[in-house]
Amino acid sequence: MIIGVLVPDLANPVWLAFLRGVEHVAESHGYAVLVVDARRSAAVERRALGRLRAQGVDALVHAGPVGPSTQFAELRGAGIVVVDAGLGASGQRSLIADLERPATIAMCDALAERGHRRVAYVSREPAVGPAGRRRLQAIRERCHELGVGVDHHSLQRARAPTDVAALLRRALHGPRPVTAVVCGSHGLAPGVLRWLRIAGVELPRDCSLVTYGDSDWAEAYRPAISVVTLDLHQVGVAMATETVAALAGEPTGNAGSRLDPARFLERESVGGPASR
Repeated sequence: MIIGVLVPDLANPVWLAFLRGVEHVAESHGYAVLVVDARRSAAVERRALGRLRAQGVDALVHAGPVGPSTQFAELRGAGIVVVDAGLGASGQRSLIADLERPATIAMCDALAERGHRRVAYVSREPAVGPAGRRRLQAIRERCHELGVGVDHHSLQRARAPTDVAALLRRALHGPRPVTAVVCGSHGLAPGVLRWLRIAGVELPRDCSLVTYGDSDWAEAYRPAISVVTLDLHQVGVAMATETVAALAGEPTGNAGSRLDPARFLERESVGGPASR
């Protein structure tokens, strides 16, 4: 009577709502919840999945893989139900990415309407992970249609805050300057804000900023941060409901079918390039 939940990064506050959604459904059906943190590491994720299997969990709710995983088939072969937000229960679709796409398009449209002609997508790692790749692909496709250029900047090799600040400064003032920055992860946004401050960048006068994921601090920050936001509590409820149904031998495959899509909330951190 244990459901394991693996999240990419517990330091990212957006996952708290997801966990509460899973716990609400699981506990109402008599299941305990065991939460493990991948800490943005594919190696940690693999070890965590191995531990969950060894501990005899009945099911795994996977919030989205940090890196490619070959262990899902092994888990299912051991009789463990796996429901994954990154790949979908069937392994052929992406629940979160599908729900995010309309808001990603709305974000790109808003930036283009504001007059932005080159934006930067910022991630921690070059590969950006499965979710990040889908986000970046959607941004590139829509921006291409709008005539907006997209640069991808990985912060992995920058060792110190001043290094990252220098990278962002070059992106803003180089030969092909960007006028808007999109954070690929809400957990990355506080660092980007700090590094932009070190670089002497003022929002939105010098640069507009958008991040994936929302939290109380993003709305309370000044200027308030514009976000692509998805109701992850609702997603957690849907995935846990799917999991409990599978454990009971009931029909599955409806996770996300009645979920609201993500929204783009334009706040104070987005302005036009003319405000520079």
